[in-house]
Amino acid sequence: MARKSSFLSRCVVVHVLCSTLQAACLRSPLTIPASIRFLLTVNVTQSIDTGKPCMATVLTPMLKSEKLSQPVHVGPCDHGPLIFNVTQGGQGSFSQMQVAVTFFSTVIEDAEPPSCQIPWNGSYLNPTTDTANDSPLPACWVQDSREGWHLTYYWIRLLDWEFP
Repeated sequence: MARKSSFLSRCVVVHVLCSTLQAACLRSPLTIPASIRFLLTVNVTQSIDTGKPCMATVLTPMLKSEKLSQPVHVGPCDHGPLIFNVTQGGQGSFSQMQVAVTFFSTVIEDAEPPSCQIPWNGSYLNPTTDTANDSPLPACWVQDSREGWHLTYYWIRLLDWEFP
């Protein structure tokens, strides 16, 4: 019986210690990354140049927050600068940060540039499924149309980051 109570005591101590550490981590100030590298995928259903579909993915260089990048060339499909801004997650938000990304596409001419928000906790996602198509990379996607029927899709995945 004494063995059970000492085991139980150790479990309670570990639980209290872990709970205290977790609470301390939750209270620590949020660090916003200074720069981020993205994977940018573009799927143009009908290319302006060829009239054929085009899909490509590119790895961006490490980009600085709130600074317009040099044009990013996404294969033969599209190009344009990219900008992002990281803000703290709002009250009741399930993520600690929001990464607002805008790609100034040359394909989209008669609408706002493609923009989306990536909810992010400052790390990679833990896989919650055994489906190979699900990605552990925090991401967002947006679609836009040219003249109302040529759809262009954009996937933006957060790949790497640097803190100040």
